[in-house]
Amino acid sequence: MSKIKSIDIYNFRCYEFERYEFKDNVNIIVGNNASGKTSLVEAICLLLSCKSFRNANDSDMIMHNKDFYSVSGKIKNEISHDVSIIYSKEGKKVSKDGQIYKNLSDFIGEFCVVAFSPDDLKLVIGEPKFRRKFLDMSISQIDKTYLENVIEYNKLLKERNEFLKSVENGIINDNQKTMLLTLSQMLVARGKEIISKRSWFINKINMYLCKYVSGISNNNEEGNVKYNPNCNLEEYEKEMMSREKYDLMLGNTSCGPHKDDFTLFVNGKEAVSFGSQGQKKTMALSIKLSLCRLFDESSKDAIIILDDVFGELDKDRQKYLVEVLDKEKQIFITTTSIDNISEEVCEDYNIIKIKK
Repeated sequence: MSKIKSIDIYNFRCYEFERYEFKDNVNIIVGNNASGKTSLVEAICLLLSCKSFRNANDSDMIMHNKDFYSVSGKIKNEISHDVSIIYSKEGKKVSKDGQIYKNLSDFIGEFCVVAFSPDDLKLVIGEPKFRRKFLDMSISQIDKTYLENVIEYNKLLKERNEFLKSVENGIINDNQKTMLLTLSQMLVARGKEIISKRSWFINKINMYLCKYVSGISNNNEEGNVKYNPNCNLEEYEKEMMSREKYDLMLGNTSCGPHKDDFTLFVNGKEAVSFGSQGQKKTMALSIKLSLCRLFDESSKDAIIILDDVFGELDKDRQKYLVEVLDKEKQIFITTTSIDNISEEVCEDYNIIKIKK
């Protein structure tokens, strides 16, 4: 199983330099608000996945008045690896054991992470872009081909949109028609792969979701998730071609997986409209727990981050969460006070106190 043994942080958020060492089981990070505990687990997530779980741009993570950040650490699975991520105005570089990855996408999936945070509520009440990001980040850690399709789809989408914007009054000649047809067909080919994999992923999540919703709510609630593809897989190409004139006038691509969404239901009703605050939190927590199970099923060993989650849960829900998480996994928990966490969670676990 993957374990982070230590991490060195330079010019990252509020950290000019800091080193932390971790134990293999549960590490509880305690500190006041704005002390840097969330930034620490954000750095851990970055080291494992190249991305922040806080929807942050790399430039936002550089310490004020600095021109780069660096996060490095030792990660052990079967053997120990030295991993480093450096970001500056020249871009982001990722290396493992001294070898720099030519493409960041080649690194994604080497290690897996599932981060729980209060922002997970956006999976229920937020804009569709948050749910699409969750799909892409989650599936990409399981399937590199999916990540390749998303990267290529986004490139083709940008190229098609630039072409559409370049056409005056929506009128195109024969050469332009051929160009648009080629872009559309290439986009559809990649898009179909994305839709198919997202459908697979949601079906898998549903296999576990109801169990977790029921467990957290003491068997009082049922939950499920429904994938809402913007285009039906079988009708996708036909839909794309039928919208050609509209897209030319709009100057944008109006259909495809870049407009996909999914909906969470509790007791048969949409959680965003009919769920209580507690039910919405239960749904968000359950979908992340389902992701942990899916990683296990896919033989992907995930490190778990629980950022300020325990303060929002009562003792029974805390206990349930700890019981269902695999005790062999490495888990990071942030909290403002150990008093917020049940004794069962704190027993024999590593305590890291942040004193900024």
